[in-house]
Amino acid sequence: MKYYTYLILLNLFFLFNKNHLFAIDNLITREKIELLNVAYSHNKRTFMCNCSFDKIKVNYDDCSYFPKVNNDKAHEVKWKQLINSKFIFRRYPEWKLGHNSCKTKKGDKYKRKKCVKKLYKNELKLINNDLHLYYPIIKQISIMMRNKRFGTINKERRKFGECNLEIGKLYIEPRDSIKGDIARTFLYFSENYMKNNFLKDKQMKLFKTWSSNDPVDQWECERNKNIKKLTGISNNILDHLCEKYSK
Repeated sequence: MKYYTYLILLNLFFLFNKNHLFAIDNLITREKIELLNVAYSHNKRTFMCNCSFDKIKVNYDDCSYFPKVNNDKAHEVKWKQLINSKFIFRRYPEWKLGHNSCKTKKGDKYKRKKCVKKLYKNELKLINNDLHLYYPIIKQISIMMRNKRFGTINKERRKFGECNLEIGKLYIEPRDSIKGDIARTFLYFSENYMKNNFLKDKQMKLFKTWSSNDPVDQWECERNKNIKKLTGISNNILDHLCEKYSK
């Protein structure tokens, strides 16, 4: 009962708070998870392998996923930001070049992650709290996805039973039915946070192809609507496509 009361109060807070961006900017991890669970309340299924889950526990009875290693991480769900923070930091020029503001008390210059975090603190906080970028992924898969890009893998080898997911040394290739969802998440991020300077030409071409071949569906539009209603943050890419889809 206490859990549902908390959710009601949380939703009322966002409903009557006119400055939604300020509110979401101050979310803590527990609150982000609560909001995401509300957004997914009618579709509690993991993103990569389409397994149902309850809070954090995965149910394998209704999906084709088979754990690579049968440990605790294979049975839990993690809300993962689809875009790797490593690649985000490296797209800022100060990662390589540094900045006059990035100096220690002794006057020594520094760059990379420390410099980027100092200069773009507010923007990085908004990125971290943008729920449009988060998806429920089995924790074991989430760990294997670290520091890898989405792309095409030749000579596919499935490591997770019948779940159509390939994870190689450098790339991840998901099943066709979610390639568009992934592409539109990256396109949204690039346009709204990185001034279209995040994706290289080859990646942009790939994601536009994925988006074209796998157009928006009912759940993607419902998810977008739920997150927008809960946080006030609009995904302009999906707003436009979902408007066309509904006609």
